[in-house]
Amino acid sequence: MVRSGVVLGGVLLAVALAAPRTEAQERTRVGANPELVRHGRNVWQKKRCAACHGIGESHSGPDLAGVAERRSLDWLYRWLKDSQGMLKKGDSIGVALMREYNNVPMPNAKLSEKDVNGLLAFIASEESRLARAEERARQRAQP
Repeated sequence: MVRSGVVLGGVLLAVALAAPRTEAQERTRVGANPELVRHGRNVWQKKRCAACHGIGESHSGPDLAGVAERRSLDWLYRWLKDSQGMLKKGDSIGVALMREYNNVPMPNAKLSEKDVNGLLAFIASEESRLARAEERARQRAQP
């Protein structure tokens, strides 16, 4: 009896691990990799992303806090790899962003897949850090 319970538990675990991940689960997994977050922070600095973008604040480009909730991962990957190509093809989201931000296009940063993954992990990590800081501030403000 115990043995069949162990086997059943093992099968359920294997099925759960093999199940496709939702985008939210994938973002959490990617954002939790410290090495990838460090790489993303380096890319953020090297490519000077903060010149136009903030995470939790607006600059001359969109605030990237929550970007993975507003856009699909597929769109983000394509945009970060080839924003100019997407604009040339008339991507409706990209064109709307250009209009909203004074027709200033996002430059092609020539990012590798690792760079894109790193940037998304770094953004997720910063969002998490900001959320924790906001929660601590709320807790301090309570009587």
